[in-house]
This record gives sequence, structure tokens and C-alpha cells, in this order.
Amino acid sequence: MVAGRSHLLVVAFVLAAASALFAEATVTEEELGPVHSPRLHSVNTDDGLHYAYVTMDREQNKLFAVHDGKETARYKGLKRELTFSRDGSRFAFGATKEDGNYYVIDGIAYGPFPAIRAQSVRFSADNKRVMYMVQSEGKWRLVIDGEDQKPLCDDFGKGSPSVSPDGSRYAFHGSRGEWKTGEHFAVVDGVEGPAFEMLWSFVYNADGARIGYKARRDGKQFAVVDGEVGPGYDSLGSDTPVFSPDGKRVAYFGKSADLWRLVLDGVEEDFRWGSFAKGHPVFSPDSSRVGYRACEGEWKGGTHHMVIDGERSPPYQRTGQGNPVFTADSKRVAYTAKRDDKWFIVIDGKEGPAHDSIAKNSPIFSPDGTRFAYHACIGEWEGGEHFYVIDGEEGPRYDGVSKLKFLQDGKRVIYKAKKDDQWCLVTDGVEGPFHGDICSTHPVVSPDGTRIAYEAARGEWKNYEHVLVVDGEESAVYNYLHKGHPIFSEDGKHIAFAAKRGKKRLVVLDGQEGPEYDEVITGGPTFTGDGVVRYLAVRDGKLMRVTQSNAEPEEDVEE
Repeated sequence: MVAGRSHLLVVAFVLAAASALFAEATVTEEELGPVHSPRLHSVNTDDGLHYAYVTMDREQNKLFAVHDGKETARYKGLKRELTFSRDGSRFAFGATKEDGNYYVIDGIAYGPFPAIRAQSVRFSADNKRVMYMVQSEGKWRLVIDGEDQKPLCDDFGKGSPSVSPDGSRYAFHGSRGEWKTGEHFAVVDGVEGPAFEMLWSFVYNADGARIGYKARRDGKQFAVVDGEVGPGYDSLGSDTPVFSPDGKRVAYFGKSADLWRLVLDGVEEDFRWGSFAKGHPVFSPDSSRVGYRACEGEWKGGTHHMVIDGERSPPYQRTGQGNPVFTADSKRVAYTAKRDDKWFIVIDGKEGPAHDSIAKNSPIFSPDGTRFAYHACIGEWEGGEHFYVIDGEEGPRYDGVSKLKFLQDGKRVIYKAKKDDQWCLVTDGVEGPFHGDICSTHPVVSPDGTRIAYEAARGEWKNYEHVLVVDGEESAVYNYLHKGHPIFSEDGKHIAFAAKRGKKRLVVLDGQEGPEYDEVITGGPTFTGDGVVRYLAVRDGKLMRVTQSNAEPEEDVEE
């Protein structure tokens, strides 16, 4: 081995079980390099398989980055924005040397430039292309794969450049002159758009084929879609424009003479409103329908309506905090409304029974659209009696309930319920065992909807005596599970999680405990095969790439 260089150390070993409840796990460790102190501005990929941070060379009084255990060159300064490509295979950051500023991409320094902004680095979805903004001779320009792009600008907006979801298109917000008083323009795929006094964030449709933004000029605001400038309004809704799921339709709210109206596919709706709900309008999944919440007069004290497909509902005291909810096939729609201080559900235009209150995440349709449920309460929300109404029938009452989930196209129903300061999981109307608490983001359901898991506490949550309940069976006791865990494999056959026990961290795969580490990097483990997970971990100041799988049971052989 060569001192000072990253090296590989492959160690395969079998770990003894921590208790009789756990079988053995087969683990392979690959040593990636030392872990330095301090670790500044650390970042990891979502799957936890790539990790980088900024640290200091105290002897040289310089900064450097460490990417998956490999050290970069030393720099006078290093920007805090560290950027991975989507698959984690590429890595970039901004740095400063004595002669100027550089972008360091995959270990190669590009520059020097008079000025850079490291937050402008973007990788394409296929990870093959990289772009960033640089300044020279007082002008900013976009650079794609090392080639300068036009036009130039005096400054550029936050979030630029922007890349479409499929990575095939790009846009940036540029300006000429002073930012507050100068000329602003959008550049889409290298083509400069019309000039405005200001413009706001870019919006793409799902496949990136269409792009829009909001802009201001001469006291008017405009929706610009695919380069075409719409009519001017005194103001536009913050969510402008909104593309339908298929990308063929466009909607937004425009305000003139102190009244708002919906603009759908370039046509103004006849209704005029004093206010409307943020996050609206909403398209149905098949893009054929549209709905929104609006109010005649001020939002507080005005007359509220839900508008579906251009049809205005009867007047209400309020409409619910959520959106109109369409079924997956777009045939049915539901929402909540309030009249005479009572809340009720409206499904396909028919009003249901009145309740003291209904949760903002209601109503909920099953995936096939044949079943529905909502969370209602008798009395004050705090201290009242909470229950679900499922297919029109009231369920048992509790001190509190969580959001309900339909599983397997609606064949099964689960939610958490609280009674006498204890929580349980209710599955198809049957209460599971009660615990002191259940993780707020749980239960977790396998992709096929057949398996259920949740983290529960024995006693109070802060006592740090936690178990994972999988298919009704409890795991060993841990201090806690890592955020975002457990995870199921795509076929639902396997489950894994990272947990803390004492001062150590470990990964548990299908009930089999892996080795203990000082740290398991956030995001891991990730399934990479049938019953195989990978993750990054730290032990004794060294970063390890760990592959963990279930040990094959030994066969009984007669001698």
C-alpha cells in the first residue's frame, strides 16, 4: 500500500448474531480512505452511496474536498456548494486559487475565471453533460461542456441555469444593467426571449417539452409559455403557469380591476373572484378536468366556492384546506366544505353528513376510485373524538388518527390511532398492539402493498427504546432508526434499515444485523440486488463501502 493514497481493502467476514432473534449476515467492506476532521459542508446522494465534504489542510492552511474517500487538490478557498450528478458518478465544486476562480469537475480544474457561482453547476439527467455560469470581462455567460454560450448578461437569477426533468433542455434568467432597474430576459435552449422588468422561476411540464415563466413589464404581469407572451394583468398567481399532466393544457390566475379570473388554455373564465387558494388550479390525472377554490370578496368572511370544469358550487362558509381530489381515472371528484359552522364532504356534487371538523388531508380515494374515506372529528380538534368515515360508515373513535392509506387497490385500509396516550396501527378495522408512540412518517408499505412496517417506541419516544414492527413482528430494541427508514426492495421481499444502538450504528437486513460502525452515511442502505444492500459507513476514522447480504442457511447433511 502507498501511504497518503486511497486504497482498497476488501474484507469478507461473517458476523455472529446479536441475539437468538437474528441470523448471520454476510458483509464485504471496501476501504475508501480516511475521514478527516473537521467535515464542513458535507453532502451525500439520496441513495447514500456517494459522500463528499470540505475539510482543511492545517499545515498548508488550505481547503480541499473529499469525495468517496478521495482527496482533491488544495485550494485557497472552496465554495460550500458541492454538487453530484443524479447517479452520483460525477462530482463538482467551485474553488479559488491565487490566480482566480475555478470549477473543479471530476477532479479537473477549469479556469481561472474572475468570478464564479458554484450553485450554478448542473449535470444533465443522463450525467453526460455539465453546465455552469462564469464571469469574464464583467459579463456572465453559460458554459456547457466547456463551450461558451451566448448571449452574455450582467447578472443572472437565483436557480439559474434551470434544467428540464429529462435533462434535455435548459434555461437561465439573465439581466443587463443594474439588477433592480435593468432589463431582464430568459434564455431557453440558447435563444433569448423578450425583455422585461423582472421575471420569475421557470416551470416545465412533466417531460420537459414545454417551459413557462411569469414576467413583469410596464406595470403588468405576463405568463410566457413556449416563448409566447400572454395578455397583461395587474397581477398573476404565484403558481404561474400550471401545466396539465399531459403538458397540452395551461392554466393560471390573472387579476384586473381588483378581481381574479382563471385563464385556461388562453381563454378567460367568466367568473370573477376576490381571492383564490394558493396552489390552484388543479388538473385531473388525465388532464381533461380542472378545479380550484375561490372566494367572492376577502378570503376571511367572504363567500367560498369550489369550481369544477367551469361549474361553480353552491356558496359555502369555507372550502377545505386541500385541493379538489380526483380519482385516478379522473371520473370522480371530492372536496370538503363548511356551512353553518359544520364541515362535510362533497363527492360528485353530493353533500355528505355534517361534522364539527374534517382533516385538511381529506378526502381520500382508493387507487381504483371505488372507495373513499375521510378523517372527521366531534368537538374541538384538540381533545375531540377522531374517527374515519370509510365508504360512508363511521369507524371507532380515538383521541387522534393519522392519514389513512388504501392498499392493494383499496382492498386493505390502514391508519394509526391514539388512545389513552398510546398508539396502534389499525388494519382493516383491527387494532394492532399499542405502543408509547409511532414514528410520524410511518407506516411504510412495500411497493406491492402486501407488507407493512413501522417504528414504535416502548414508552415515550425520547426514551430511545425503539423497535421496528414488520408484518406484526417486533425487531430487537434500538435507540432509534435513521430518518427515512426502513426501506423495502422493489419486489417487497426484503426490508432494511439503519439504526443506532448505544454509540454505534448498524444496518439490519431482513432481521439480520450487520457490523457496528461509528456512523452510517445518511441515505443508506440501498438495495442493489436480490437481498443485497450497499451503504457507506465510518469506522475508526475510515470510510467504508459496505455490501451486506443475508447469509445462506447451512444445509443439514447426514454423514
